[in-house]
Amino acid sequence: FFGFFESINDYAVAEKLLNVVREYLKEKKMEVMRGPMNPSTNDECGFLIEGFDSAPTVMMTYNPEYYLEFMERYGLRKAKDFYAYLAPVTGEQITRLSRVSELVKKREPNLVVRPINLKKFAEELGKIKQIYNSAWSKNWGFVPMTDGEIESMAERLKPLVVPEILQIAEFDGKPAGFLMAVPDYNQVMKRINGKLNLSGIVKFLWYKNKIDALRLITLGVCPEYRKKGIDGLLYLESLKGAMKKGYKFCEFSWVLEENILTQ
Repeated sequence: FFGFFESINDYAVAEKLLNVVREYLKEKKMEVMRGPMNPSTNDECGFLIEGFDSAPTVMMTYNPEYYLEFMERYGLRKAKDFYAYLAPVTGEQITRLSRVSELVKKREPNLVVRPINLKKFAEELGKIKQIYNSAWSKNWGFVPMTDGEIESMAERLKPLVVPEILQIAEFDGKPAGFLMAVPDYNQVMKRINGKLNLSGIVKFLWYKNKIDALRLITLGVCPEYRKKGIDGLLYLESLKGAMKKGYKFCEFSWVLEENILTQ
């Protein structure tokens, strides 16, 4: 992998950067050069190829359009398409999912779906890591999440977490699945121009309560607990939380091209 690619609009500059990457990979006996991964599929990855007229949501990649020309000119080709979907948050979805959830609860009385417990955040993240490394293990580009990555994620995400939209499913008391959505804090960062000085902090605290969209980052169920309706319950409880908080829109991203069920 290569990642964190940045270049001015000058192909000669981009070519020199990519040449360094290629030579390094050759030294490491690598046969494929793939990227950008920043630094893996557990984080931001890929180039934006459509949707330049829309603002990026939190923790989603964004790049100048000329990057695409540079990559193709260098000889790189598409490996996978990642999709992002924008949907309204409505009560109609709750009505439909509620009917299904009642059937699931009757059929699976040992299934519990609940918000994350911020008072036990480290313990909860351990469960999320266990689910993640199981549920995503067969996905393209999967890299197991390490303890260090979990700790880094905890430090970055804890201030952003809204428990109502980060739901954990447990079956017989064992971690079975989770759904993580976060408010689109990019709406706030635009207001403060990315500056967290005293003025920026005041504006951040003011505008964070006016965020009207969220991003659904991950939804996964461990293989042994699939086809039990757990994903539907996770959606339902998170949707209820989103409506309670007043969010109007949700971006589902990113979704692999072969994930037909989500599409």
